[in-house]
Amino acid sequence: WAEVDVHGIADRFRKVLLEISQAASSRARAQKPAKRRLAAVLSAGAYGHNSMLAGQALAMCKQVWAICALDPAVALQLSAHIRRDARGPTIPQLILLAQPSDPTMLCALASSSIVVSVM
Repeated sequence: WAEVDVHGIADRFRKVLLEISQAASSRARAQKPAKRRLAAVLSAGAYGHNSMLAGQALAMCKQVWAICALDPAVALQLSAHIRRDARGPTIPQLILLAQPSDPTMLCALASSSIVVSVM
């Protein structure tokens, strides 16, 4: 049994973004710091934790540009959650990093506005 701290996931993401921003701004001090947004990748099993909860936590971060999933079912479930909590244009793009073999699943992904990227 493992407990998922959704606020901890969001906090860690923000810390990573801050570190990247500080490193980039130290290289170009004369320039105005750019607003940065990142893509997050969910592992297939979220390292034994609930990947849906991890995805929901990342979806709450305004700095998340995209959430990439390896499991089509997780992408569909996350899409339904994000649509319920719609924040307008700041909703992260959902990207599936594998092509499902089932054509029905591919249609479901497309109808949920999930981008399928074949690697």
